[in-house]
Amino acid sequence: MNLKELAKLRGTNLKRISEQTQIPASTLYAISQGETTFDNVGVSRFLKLADALGMTAEQLHALPTVTPETVDSYIEAIDVSRGDSELMDVYGTLDPEQRAALLTMARALSRK
Repeated sequence: MNLKELAKLRGTNLKRISEQTQIPASTLYAISQGETTFDNVGVSRFLKLADALGMTAEQLHALPTVTPETVDSYIEAIDVSRGDSELMDVYGTLDPEQRAALLTMARALSRK
């Protein structure tokens, strides 16, 4: 899987990602074609790229190793971590009583 394919799966394209991250589109296309690596974008832009794709830096860094045989588990892991992040963001906004109620509900759901 390459960067262009991943962007498409995430409902975007390299041009939009370039605009979001301020990484030149030519660099993103070169990464997608295997002509250059993520090392050439710098840490801050790499983190912006991961964020724009809705994934962690570790998941994005693993992209070049994804094969047709492992792509399904790779995508599933990204989606799971995005859900975890969203849940933690919501949890962080709750007061202690709301947190207790959410935990009770989650425990009840997990028993089904």
